[in-house]
Amino acid sequence: MGFSLRFWIFLLLCLLEFLLLFGPAIYFKLVRKEKMYSSIILRSFPQKRSIPSRVGDVVMGMSAGVFLSFFAQGFLYASILAIIRIFGENFYNTASSGSIDVVPVTLSVSESIVTILINFVIIGVCEEYFFRGVLFLELKKVLGKWSYPINGLIFALYHVFPGIVPIQTTITYFFYYYILGILLCLLVKSQNNDLLSNMIAHGMFNSIPILLSFF
Repeated sequence: MGFSLRFWIFLLLCLLEFLLLFGPAIYFKLVRKEKMYSSIILRSFPQKRSIPSRVGDVVMGMSAGVFLSFFAQGFLYASILAIIRIFGENFYNTASSGSIDVVPVTLSVSESIVTILINFVIIGVCEEYFFRGVLFLELKKVLGKWSYPINGLIFALYHVFPGIVPIQTTITYFFYYYILGILLCLLVKSQNNDLLSNMIAHGMFNSIPILLSFF
């Protein structure tokens, strides 16, 4: 039932995601004099909704997460084939080996359960708050429709920043994260800037490979 050393490293790295949550909230408190509650809760859930509506948001998020997972995997598969065709198999092998993945390939049952919880409670919440609740909405006020591609660009670079990962990895996986970022912007737009569905979708997207491994 114990966790491996690599899994403990993964847990510690996940705690850094809280910077995406509290960093903007502290900024808004100091610069705009907003209360932490307003910065986090009201930006995440700007409208009061009934319990049935919230259940619908959860169902929407789960459905969107499943769709995004299979759509993105198909897009990634097509991208990899194109990369291999253009640059060769050695290029892709370097890209694949250079991707950041601190979680062991094989997870114990307890590690899998904890990872799924982290995907929903930490990663889904913190990344959606920062990228869609703060960055996307702030960009939209200034840039309008350009906020979609710019958000996708920043979201992609966050995951495969050149220098942190080999340039081969950035080239191979950039559009995978870029498209995912834009689709998540479209989802939050459809939800009138409410983040619950996005948080669920993000957690589901990250957790589906783990859930499938049980079968």
